[in-house]
Amino acid sequence: MGDREATRDILVRTVVHSGFHVRYAVHPCVYEPEEDTFLLADSLVKACKNGLKPSSVIEFGVGSGYISSLVLSLWNPALFVGTDINWYAVEGTRLSLSTYRGSTERSSIVLCNRDTCIREHATFDLAVSNPPYLLVNDEFAGECDKLLARSWSGGDKCLIEFCASLCRRGRVIFMVLSSLSPLDEVFECMKQFDCQANIVERRKLFFEEILVVMGEHVLDYKNSSRGN
Repeated sequence: MGDREATRDILVRTVVHSGFHVRYAVHPCVYEPEEDTFLLADSLVKACKNGLKPSSVIEFGVGSGYISSLVLSLWNPALFVGTDINWYAVEGTRLSLSTYRGSTERSSIVLCNRDTCIREHATFDLAVSNPPYLLVNDEFAGECDKLLARSWSGGDKCLIEFCASLCRRGRVIFMVLSSLSPLDEVFECMKQFDCQANIVERRKLFFEEILVVMGEHVLDYKNSSRGN
């Protein structure tokens, strides 16, 4: 699939989130920002105001590029890497970030499952993800339906894999979860990586509660909060 074909139907919208300009992609095959996205965004804004200053950031599952764009607006990091398994999401996020000064040199958005395409020992000051935390057994026929389902439906094993990737790569991590998720298993995963976990945001929906968990590696989280 060529770049022109992939981006033909992608629109980019601009909004303001807590005083920061955010650009995100709109396409039938891309997960649009929802309550979980906004809750994660709120968490990052608060972390920024509380002194978090990462110079390198990685996001697993960039989706529409909403969080990626917010990261650039908040911190203007020297390095930003984003991954996604959805080609439309990759192209959409590239478009969303293209107007940021110097983004071409500082940002890399890659078609990739979590961190499987990242150098083995590469680490970042901050790792962020809104992973596919629900388990849905329905079969989806169309291309867009399948791509959208993979953005929010993964199940317990997938969630733990995302947790491990975040803990391996980030000195500080932010991860969206649901009250329906295997929280004990996720917290145990973080513990195995010496990552101290705290729920920093929560919002009640009609059938679940969505949570944002912040993890800090016990040995160096003070350094990471200064962006070292």
